[in-house]
Amino acid sequence: MALVKTIARFVGLRPWVVITAGLVVLLAAGTIGKCTYDRQVIADHVSQANNQTLSRTIETNDEAASEQLADHDRLSILQRNYDDALHDPPAGSSLDPRIRIDCQRLRHAGYGETDLPAPCRYGGGRGTGTGADR
Repeated sequence: MALVKTIARFVGLRPWVVITAGLVVLLAAGTIGKCTYDRQVIADHVSQANNQTLSRTIETNDEAASEQLADHDRLSILQRNYDDALHDPPAGSSLDPRIRIDCQRLRHAGYGETDLPAPCRYGGGRGTGTGADR
């Protein structure tokens, strides 16, 4: 209390004003310290969340790229099969390219050779290209 009276005489204020001012300064310092600590905790948490999100994004992009590559390979094979059916037909297939492509579509839909119509079976129904063999 003697310190408060000495400070009060030096500043020219009453002791209760000095005590109140000291409490306000302590309260402000504590609040500023707490806010600084909270800001750092939040920044660390946000940084950790961003790192996790980035990690998941990288993994997801890698998976998507792999799937896209596999899809591209499957589509390339399908396109090659269709091109082969049109431009380089197997022996015994129809002469009409529309029939050959339709037959190729049926094969890719899961139909077996025995389930296909006669113009689609290899070795059977050599079409004339007029549509009469459909």
